[in-house]
Formats: sequence, C-alpha cells, structure tokens
Amino acid sequence: QGPVVAAGSTGSIPATARLLAVIARLPGGAVVLPGLDRDMDAASWAAIASHDATAAGFGHPQAGLKKLLAVLGVPRDAVEALCAPQPALAVRARLVAEALRPAETTDLWASRAGPVDPAALDGVTLIEAANEREEALAIAVALRLALAQGTAALVTGDRELARRVAAELRRFGIEADDSGGTPLAQTPPAALLRLALEAALRPGDAVAILSLLKHPLLCAGMARARARRAAETVDLVALRGGAGRPDIAGLAASFEQRLVALAADLRKPFWHARLSPQRLADARALLAAVEAAIAPLVELRGRRATLTGLARASVVAFEALGRDEADGLAGLYRGDAGEALAAFLRALVAASADLPVEAGEWPEVFAALVAGETVKPSVAGDPRVAIWGALEARLQSVDTLVLGGLNEGSWPRKAEPDRFMSRFMKAGLELEPPERRIGQAAHDFVMALGMPKVVLARAARSGDAPALPSRWLQRLATFAGEDALKPAAERGAQLLYWARGLDSAPPVPFAPRPQPRPPLVRRPTRFSVTEIETLRRDPYAVYARRILGLEALEPLLRDPGAAERGTLFHDIAHAFTLSGVDPAAPDAEVRLLEIGRASSTFWSWTKHTTSRPPQARTTRW
Repeated sequence: QGPVVAAGSTGSIPATARLLAVIARLPGGAVVLPGLDRDMDAASWAAIASHDATAAGFGHPQAGLKKLLAVLGVPRDAVEALCAPQPALAVRARLVAEALRPAETTDLWASRAGPVDPAALDGVTLIEAANEREEALAIAVALRLALAQGTAALVTGDRELARRVAAELRRFGIEADDSGGTPLAQTPPAALLRLALEAALRPGDAVAILSLLKHPLLCAGMARARARRAAETVDLVALRGGAGRPDIAGLAASFEQRLVALAADLRKPFWHARLSPQRLADARALLAAVEAAIAPLVELRGRRATLTGLARASVVAFEALGRDEADGLAGLYRGDAGEALAAFLRALVAASADLPVEAGEWPEVFAALVAGETVKPSVAGDPRVAIWGALEARLQSVDTLVLGGLNEGSWPRKAEPDRFMSRFMKAGLELEPPERRIGQAAHDFVMALGMPKVVLARAARSGDAPALPSRWLQRLATFAGEDALKPAAERGAQLLYWARGLDSAPPVPFAPRPQPRPPLVRRPTRFSVTEIETLRRDPYAVYARRILGLEALEPLLRDPGAAERGTLFHDIAHAFTLSGVDPAAPDAEVRLLEIGRASSTFWSWTKHTTSRPPQARTTRW
C-alpha cells in the first residue's frame, strides 16, 4: 500500500527486470534508472543492442538500460530526470557520452568535434605508469592524499592490483577496507591442507613433501621449533642427491636406508657430522607422526571414494598434521582464515553428496571447491578508504574515486565465447552475445566518472608483455584530443613523481669485488682436470671449496632421466659379466633379470642417493 522504490539496478538479470516492471506499475511504485542518457540522438539509440545490431552495440553503456526499458514498456522520452546535475559534471557526462557513442554513428564526430570545455576534465587525473607495481604505488599515493580532503575508494576488477594497493597503503599506516577479501586457498591453513593432499595422493614430488614438512603450521604433535629442525634433517638425509621418486608414506624407511648408505660412504657430505643422535631421533619422530597422520589418505590411493569420504579423511589427516605438543588445534583454526576454513570443511563433510571421485583427482577437486571461497576480515579497516569491485561501487559515493587497471583484458575483460553455444546459435535464439558483460562494465565506468574527483590509472606493461589501454580511454583520447587530456596527464605525472620518490634513497656504494689472496701455504698445489676449467671461469668457486671448505647442498631428488637409465643399464651389464653366468645357459635370462632387479634397488638407494665418488661406487661392486 505504501511507496515502493527500486533504485540503481539495470535489470541485467531477467527476473530482476520483471520485478522492476511490477514495481513500476504499482500506484506508489517508482524505478530509478542509473545513468540513462536521455539526450542521445535517435540513430545512436537505435544502434544499441538490437537483435540485428553488431556485437559492439551490446558493449555500449546504455545497452542494459535500453533492454530494461523494453521490459518496462516505457519509451525513453517518458523517463523524467530527478534533479539537474552539477554544471561541471553535466559537461563531463556529455563528453563521455559523445566519446562512447556506438561505432555506427561515430561519423557524427566530424560535425560535433570542437574545443573541449576545460571544465569537463577539471577533476580528472590520468595515471599512466610504467608497470603494475608503479601503478599500485601511485594509486596508494592518490588515496593517501585524498584522505586529507575526505573519503576515497579504489574500484578495480583486478584482485592482484587490489592486493598490491592494500600492501602499499600499509606504508602509510592505512589498512584499507577491502570488500573482496583474500582467497581462502591462499591462506596458510588451506595451503597446509593442499600440500598434504598433494604429498599423500600424488607421491614422487620431493618439492611437495619438503613444502609440507617445512610448513609453519605443521607440528605433528611436536613443538614447532623441534618439528622445523627435524624437517631440515629429513631434507638433508632423505630428499637430496640424485634421482628418485620419494613417497611420504615410505619416507621413514627411505630415511633409514639413506643413513646406512651414508655410513658406508668413503667420502661423507659436509653436514654428516652435524647429525647428532638427538637430531636423528627428532627426525624419526616427525616421520612416524606424519606417516600416521596421512594414513587415512594413503589408504585411498588408487581407489574411488565418495566426496564426503575423501573430505572426512582429509580433515582427519589435516588436524593430525597441525596438532601441537599440547594436543591442540588452535594454530589451524585461529584467526579469520582458520575460522573460514573450519566453516568450509564443516560444510564439505556435512554434505550429502555421494559423487564418486578418484583419489588421484581429489587435489584438483578440492582446489576447485575452495577456489570460490574468500576470507573477509572480521575487523574492518580504515572507514575513510575502501577497495571495491564494480558491483559495490554502483550505489556508493566518495569524495575521490580511483579506477585502476584500465587495460584491455582487465577492465573490460575479454569477451569469452560460450563453451556450449556459438555466437550464431545465440543470435538464432535471440540470446545476447558475450559482449553484454562489456556493456555492463562500460556502464559502471560511465557512472564512476560521475564522481567529482576521479583518478584513471593504468600500467603500460602487464606482467612481461605490453598492455593496451582500455577501449574507453582510447575513445576519450580520440574524441577529446591530447590537448584536452594534457592537464589530467600532468596531474597523474605528479602522482607518479611522488610515488617514485618514496623509494628514493641516498646512493649506497657497491661492495668491492672480492679479491681473495690466501697465504701461499694454504693454496692448493694440485688441481683436477675439471677444476682447471672452473679456475679459469670462476676462481672464487675454487677458493670457496678448497680454502673456505664450503660445499653446496645437493639438489632435491628428481625423476630419473636418460642419463640415469643409461648408467643403470651399464651397471646391470657390468654385474652380469662379473657374475660368470654363461649367456648361452638356459637360466641366463632369469639370472639377468634377477641381477637387474637387485641392481635397480641397490642403485636407487646408494649410487644415486649419496655423493660417493665413482671410484668408491666401483669398489662397492
């Protein structure tokens, strides 16, 4: 019976458009259309988003509103203006509307082109940074300066840019209120669970095992400092040197076999003397606890299980890995990230889905399920500065608005084709093409330019490749001209100058190049053939090894390659020759296979898991 007002929606969802049509017909109903261009000429209006229009027509800022007016059954000239805009903003609105007119009617630019009113771009600043980091720093400077005059916000669809700006704002002691939050998958608790799934269900990757053992939340019933030292011992003994495919389920046995091989080595690695009985005991305790923790996941290898069954096994293993010496789980579920992960896991375990999943595919399935989850901070940041997406910015206003990431592919994003229906199929069914989302993004861009003070920011390079400015910036530059945008660019250059000055510091002279001159009595008198080449190429490497006694750690275990396969075949043939078996004997093939199996096992645990020189390996035979 009372008044009903719907404001700010473009009716992009069909159900929402039908609801707006009902509200518009109520006796006390009203629909407020955001940013409807009532002054656009009829030819341009006709070229927007009709079924026979080009794809560019659907990318116009007014495309969504034209479709909504058709659902409402109201002609454009029947829409009333609520209030007159400020004179400067009205001039800017006409400039932007003219610059973004449909491509079919851009020939009218010739008749309407002329000197641009300077008031149209008075409150506009254009930042064109060299790279993404410089863009983020310049945006942070702009937001910091804007706080002296009121409120400010950054609007961007690039979450990487949003995180960079939030980090740069902390240099000024400002914690921005980020509506996007942090992806749950990138938080430490979720990373521990992901690493546990990778190591348990996909054996063979030494990097995943080492990352799991050294994760800051892994305790396995031990004190964190003790668990870290034990992980370093396991790293040195069981995960370095040669080729192999380590399995976390059998890492304890591999650890013991490596210790036996090290004890028999003629030349032991430099860190062998540091393996005290206490360090070895801690390493064995850690490996035993980790193997017991991941046992529920290891039992599922090579099998199909239900989604809830895999989730339950994952939670059991996750909590066992994160349990501290006091048998508590406070470290796993502490803070916003821990609480968000706990809620996600509760919902996952409580789900009644019996979808069968291969255990080897569970890491990808879990990553897909957690990808859409975000962690919102429980304590809001500074209320004067915010980071919004385009949706949050539609119905909120601030004194200074920064539009970041204005590059093609970022804002607007690429119009990705439908995976199930081509453009021609959609046109035949009178469905909208992928460019409809570009039209929605263009509408958000136009509405954002209605703020009194606007900062437009982009980076000339995205990653390692050059980036093109957003099509809307290109349109503005083409229609307004370089002279009209020059004051805005100068204001942006001033922000960039201040941003670069934040990292400037007095020059620090480089350390002098090392010129080692050991006493004559300590200098080596004999060199191997390979050391002569090293001495000519990198004398400091010889100095570090022969004089200082420094040795590099061996690389992590890797998959066997052609060199290891050839060495193994050579060793098998050598052992078969020394065994004295007659190749023509009836059991020669059986004996060769037995020697091959024995050589493979011995080779994997000794010859390519220690740093023993070739002469010592030959003696072992």
